[in-house]
Amino acid sequence: MAEQANAPLRVMTSESSWRCRRSYAGKPAQVRHARAFLAEVLEGCPRVDDTVLLISELCANAVLHSNSRKPGGLFTVHAEVHEGKYIWAEVADCGGLWATTEGCVGERGHGLDIVREIASDWGRDGDPLTGWVVWFRLDWPVTDVGSGTKVARNGQQAS
Repeated sequence: MAEQANAPLRVMTSESSWRCRRSYAGKPAQVRHARAFLAEVLEGCPRVDDTVLLISELCANAVLHSNSRKPGGLFTVHAEVHEGKYIWAEVADCGGLWATTEGCVGERGHGLDIVREIASDWGRDGDPLTGWVVWFRLDWPVTDVGSGTKVARNGQQAS
């Protein structure tokens, strides 16, 4: 990750849009670094807390259930901000069958349930050989002029 240390946090793609990307070793301790990176990059965005929560769930899945957990494995966080429209974020892993890990046998994980509940849209692309990309979109909140309450485009109250 040394080459990433000097990389800019944000790469502007237009006057009101930008993206960021960073890769991490596929170890559970790296999930907190991915969260911190995204929190720093998204500082000032209205859905930063939701985005960091969801990316944390996806990173945890990558290091616990995919081939990213194997020696030399990686996962990559990518986010795009389209101000006034939406935040798009994804985690790419090293593929595999999304194995159940020890300690989770008999339990059903709820990380993707959280993603389903909070995200405006989400999905999974890829395959076990080339890797999985799990993504989500959070609509930019609009302010209800009458109440001053921020409401996401999908009608839910925004955080």
